[in-house]
Amino acid sequence: MTAQSYLPGDVIIENCMITGQNGSLDATQSLLEARVYESIATPNYVMELEIFDDNGAVSTLNLSGGETVDFSFCAPGGPIASYSGVIDKIEVKNITGTQKGKEYIFTCPGKETFISKGSYVQKSYNTDIASIVRDLHTNFLQSISPLITEATFGIQKIIIPNLKPFEAIDMVRRRATSAQNQSSTFLYFQNYEGHNFKTIEGMMQGSSVKTLTSYDGIDHSIFNNTLNNIIDYEIPQIIVANQRVDLGSMTQRVATFDIRSRQYIYQDQTIDGSGGKTSNPGRWNSTNFIQQFAQKFNFFSMIPWDSFWSATNIPQTTPLQMAYMSNLLQNYVNVLVNGDPTVKVGDIVTLDLPMTSSLTGALQNDPQISGNYLVSRLVRSIKPRGETPRYTETLEAISGSPAT
Repeated sequence: MTAQSYLPGDVIIENCMITGQNGSLDATQSLLEARVYESIATPNYVMELEIFDDNGAVSTLNLSGGETVDFSFCAPGGPIASYSGVIDKIEVKNITGTQKGKEYIFTCPGKETFISKGSYVQKSYNTDIASIVRDLHTNFLQSISPLITEATFGIQKIIIPNLKPFEAIDMVRRRATSAQNQSSTFLYFQNYEGHNFKTIEGMMQGSSVKTLTSYDGIDHSIFNNTLNNIIDYEIPQIIVANQRVDLGSMTQRVATFDIRSRQYIYQDQTIDGSGGKTSNPGRWNSTNFIQQFAQKFNFFSMIPWDSFWSATNIPQTTPLQMAYMSNLLQNYVNVLVNGDPTVKVGDIVTLDLPMTSSLTGALQNDPQISGNYLVSRLVRSIKPRGETPRYTETLEAISGSPAT
């Protein structure tokens, strides 16, 4: 296939290798379909590989789970996405006529999933949260996946009381406060380039890696289809205003109780909506909305603490964190595009979505839904040979701010 003959949605399978104690199986040519799931809400990606076996090679390996699977592919001319996981489950999807072959479905999460389920953390720390996460990632999860961390503020004394590594990371990330981003909505997740310990707010401030466009079907030809085209999209939600009130996007009361001194302190905080920056958690609320619904406090947080241990910044960051989360719940879009590993979960993409109009001719972008979005979930789908487009991706994209 020459470079000129490639079409958007084509894919090149670079490698599909299964390796166990009984040998290896190169399934590159036997791969029928594949799906890879990435999410900022989960610590490992997951692969589903459908493989056709017509010579009993899978049975010969005597697989029992835990074998390594390496899978890599690319859109022609694009970056190679390489995934490595271990076999968790094998299902027989289909047996062809007269027992000439079997179709298997292999479910393969990252190796860290297995290690986390089989080990525990019993350790005390007196350092910043980012350093704790690095230690848990490297020494307890034994991960060779690169870890990119956002700086965290302050030294904390933390005892991890016999938790599994993923549980321990979840425990400390909830206590983390960012050195740069006030909302401190930290997440620990994986894409094919490695693991990330970052805030949503920090990721939202990144540069867009790609602009995806939905063209008007009247004046646009399918022969102009490119990797940047949106095949289809849906907008399940544009706003949900009551959640902004419920989660305290305007006013909050945060109370602390020192279990050692028995001292109770509370503070009311108003979320300032001026400025219009990405980091500003009050920007969804109009002046009229605030006048009607900003009460003395819309959200109450009670935070116990022990003055024997070092203080945290959790009481100070909680109001901004809750207000910021109320923004993220406002608007999200699901987009189907031609496959291109350039986009990863955690990246920013620009969506150009047209305004609805009965008029013919070129349309303007819809100002309410077009703009920069964070890719929060991603499914890379490779279909059987002969289907067009063979390689597509479904993106769930969230917007932290109204259009400007």
